[in-house]
Amino acid sequence: MMTENQILEMKPGRELNMMVAKELMGHEVAADEIIGDTERFLDPSGDSIWSELTPYSEDTGAAEAVINKAAELGFTDVGTWWEFGAGSYKPAEAVCKKALLEKMAAGK
Repeated sequence: MMTENQILEMKPGRELNMMVAKELMGHEVAADEIIGDTERFLDPSGDSIWSELTPYSEDTGAAEAVINKAAELGFTDVGTWWEFGAGSYKPAEAVCKKALLEKMAAGK
């Protein structure tokens, strides 16, 4: 896991999305020259699904999945994460960074 400063310095995009997929969402992540960046998750029936890497840090709709996962993990203040950084970050980026920092602090 990275340090707090390293997480805060990350830009929205591939690396931050991959970190969120792996560290928070619990998905396996793979980078392939031909297929591109993918993540593996389990669907509701328990089947393993590979799909294109979700743009968690770039899309507010995708960041909603981060909020939902953090709530499942027991974080109760997730509704305020959109404002993390007091305007320094776009909303999806703020959610992702705050989620990673909270998970790191909680040791989950």
